[in-house]
Amino acid sequence: MFINYYGVESGKMTLYSTFFFVPWLFKMFLGIFIDARLVRKRMYYLLFFGMLATTLQVLISIKWFETDKTLAWSIFLHNVAGAILDVTMESIVV
Repeated sequence: MFINYYGVESGKMTLYSTFFFVPWLFKMFLGIFIDARLVRKRMYYLLFFGMLATTLQVLISIKWFETDKTLAWSIFLHNVAGAILDVTMESIVV
């Protein structure tokens, strides 16, 4: 439905979905790195929460499917920040 409504090519939709899922594939390695290396996890939590807010503002402000590179990289950075934030929060709770 989304592809038909906006008239998006299937190649572009594949690119966007790839940028959406790739950061979550490396979540297990992020957990090892954050548990072993990061001492001040709360600082990283605030840093990546700010990154989430910034990329969300970029995603809201751009026109959809007209600027492919900006949209793809914003989605990628948003999901990297989300994955790191998820791992950091889990390590703080444990």
